[in-house]
Amino acid sequence: MLAVDRVVFGRQTVIETPVIVWPEPHATAMEIAQTLTMLRTAEAVSVETAVRMAQPDLDEEGVTAEVARIRSESGPSLPEPAL
Repeated sequence: MLAVDRVVFGRQTVIETPVIVWPEPHATAMEIAQTLTMLRTAEAVSVETAVRMAQPDLDEEGVTAEVARIRSESGPSLPEPAL
């Protein structure tokens, strides 16, 4: 439209290409919790990955400690079946 304005009406309109910047999407705590519940129920994500998603600010040591706590609280795990 600005090009038409410039050609038809002779205005000294500056034609610039706009720069669009989209904000980073931020999931709410509820959305993260629901996603993790579905992924864990489907066994589609590991405990470690779930911890990293739920608590992205934890360092490696914190993630390892949290995974160990979760595993100790959830009781003994069954061994993988032999094929």
